[in-house]
Amino acid sequence: MTKTPYALRTHVIHLGTLKVDAFEMIMGIPEALIRERYEINDHGYMRIGMHALIVDTGHRVILFDPGCATFLSRSLAETYDLVMEQSLESTIRDAGYGMDQVTDVVFTHLHFDHGSGAFQRVRGGIVKAFPNARYVVSKAQLDHIGSLDREAQGSFFHKLLRFAGELTWAEDWHTDGIRFFTSHGHTRHMLVPVVETGDRTLLYATDLVPMQIHMQPGASSYYDEDKSLLEKERREIPGNLDPGTEIIYYHEPG
Repeated sequence: MTKTPYALRTHVIHLGTLKVDAFEMIMGIPEALIRERYEINDHGYMRIGMHALIVDTGHRVILFDPGCATFLSRSLAETYDLVMEQSLESTIRDAGYGMDQVTDVVFTHLHFDHGSGAFQRVRGGIVKAFPNARYVVSKAQLDHIGSLDREAQGSFFHKLLRFAGELTWAEDWHTDGIRFFTSHGHTRHMLVPVVETGDRTLLYATDLVPMQIHMQPGASSYYDEDKSLLEKERREIPGNLDPGTEIIYYHEPG
C-alpha cells in the first residue's frame, strides 16, 4: 500500500440500535455464554448497535456505512424497532463535521441497516443525506442483488440508490491508506475496509465479524448466506493483518 504523507484521523460513531432475536443473531455458541455477554429480554430479543466509521484524510471526509434510515417500511420498522438517541446530523456534528463536508459515503454492502441512512425523506420525496458526497458502491454487489428474486432482495436498500445521482464504483475508487478485502459469506461481494492511519491499522469488520462474540469458532448468524465460507473468511482475513490490528465491530451493543 502507498504510504500516506499525513496521518489519517478516524472516528467511530454510534448510530443507534436495532432489536433482533438474540439466538438468530448469534448461532453456534452456547446460550449460557450469549446470555453472559449480552442483555437479552424474556422473549429472547436483544438490541444490537450500528457503528459507522469516519476517515479524515486531510483532503476528504469518508464515511463508511451510515446506518439505518428513519423511514423504514412498516414491516421493517415493527420487526427491528430502530432507536436513535439523536439524529444522524447531530451525531456527525458531534464528530466535528457537517453533513455537507462528507465527500465520500462508502457502503460495505447494501443491507438496509448498513446504509439506508444515507438517504432522508423530505417533503416531495427522498434525497441524499450527504448532498456533496460521492456514493460508493460495489458494482459486482449491485449486479448480484439485481439477479436475486424479489423476496431475496427484501433486506437490501438498492432501490434507494436511484436518488443518489451518479454512483461511484468501489472497483474504481482509490484512496491512500484504505484498501478492501472482499467477502462473500455474509452476502456476495461485501467490502471489508482496512485503514492504515499512519500509526495503527483498523479493520472495519462490517458483517464479516458483526460482534466480538462472532470471533468464537463456529459462531454464525441466521442472516449469513454461506456460514462455512464466512467462517473460513473470518480466519483468513484477520490472519492477513498485523497482530496489533484493531477491529471495529459494527453491531456490538453500546
